[in-house]
Amino acid sequence: MSFEKKYISIQFFQWLAIALPLPILVLYQQSLGLSLSEVGFSAAMYSTAAIVFEIPLGYLSDKLGRIQVYRISILFNIIGFLLFASASSYLHILIAQFFLGIARAASSGTLDAWFVDNYIKYNSKQVPSKIWGNLYLWIHLGLMLGALFGGFFAHFDYKYTLYAATCMSVYLLCCAAKINNTPNPGSQTSFKLSDINIKNPTINSLLIVNMLYGVSFGALSILWQPFLKLIANGFTGFGFGLLNALYFFMGVIASKTFLYISAKMKDTRFLIYMRSFQTLQFILIAIFPNTVFFAISYLLVFFLSSSETPAFQKIYNSKLSCDTRSTMLSIESFSKQAGFLIGSILIGQISSHGYTASWIFCSLVLLLSIIPLMRIELKATKINSIKSQAG
Repeated sequence: MSFEKKYISIQFFQWLAIALPLPILVLYQQSLGLSLSEVGFSAAMYSTAAIVFEIPLGYLSDKLGRIQVYRISILFNIIGFLLFASASSYLHILIAQFFLGIARAASSGTLDAWFVDNYIKYNSKQVPSKIWGNLYLWIHLGLMLGALFGGFFAHFDYKYTLYAATCMSVYLLCCAAKINNTPNPGSQTSFKLSDINIKNPTINSLLIVNMLYGVSFGALSILWQPFLKLIANGFTGFGFGLLNALYFFMGVIASKTFLYISAKMKDTRFLIYMRSFQTLQFILIAIFPNTVFFAISYLLVFFLSSSETPAFQKIYNSKLSCDTRSTMLSIESFSKQAGFLIGSILIGQISSHGYTASWIFCSLVLLLSIIPLMRIELKATKINSIKSQAG
């Protein structure tokens, strides 16, 4: 199996495992007696752990090997899932979230950096849009199937989703064990933390965009299950799983859409359009709080956010060097997790003023994220204009 197929298959199974408990994770915590505010703080614990360990583990990955650190992430996922399944108190939930946060930090920049560096090594060029689009197609297929099976297991017992995620993670660990932990470009040089440069205007703007995205979607991850339960009578665990599966199926369609549109539109301009439409969807959810409209808007939000992800990754990776790639991808994930942390904490407080205020908050944050993208687009337009005049 080629390294490209290995990469895509491992990503597929990783996100399938992660998606299994997602449709009912908030409801499971509420069934243990947690309030929505406590659920928000438990999500904040996950983000805090990811933030604290994100950059150190990315640096360690650049020095010791991406696959070795990735294997560690799977072990922490297994521990986190088992702790979640056996939890009987708020403290147990916090500890489980802490382990899952470390797992997220260990995986965020490792596998992607391993793939991108190998692709550049064997093809002598950046990863093209087609491959990023295909990757996210398989990731969303994994998420969709995980959510669908998770909803089915939840129909019998919420804990079954966590046991299934544990089994899938064990299988994933066996797959990762078969990949050679090849040396990284950075491990052969005098790479130091001081070599990392986030002052590049494009990288700096993208990190701000990423953090604001994390704030809005961190809030969404806390809100959607209790909000839907409130407005839709008789919605079962399987119903949540089915909606979540459709949510991720929109990502599959979005990946194909990106491949078509990327050939016709600049990536930055595409990102601006996607963020604008997402902002509009959150406003519409606030105005029309009914089951059918929420389901449609919820699916459209993920379609739009999934469409923009390959474009974001393409721009961001094009600005990175091989020797610091894993660390810089960890910094990218760090910015998103920081946003999730802020969003999870804030939404627990804002939700006390009602769901309308919460959805408006999400829309305003996304609206702010368009400003750095416009800065990138205006700079690119200016540079192209100067080149045209010089030509």
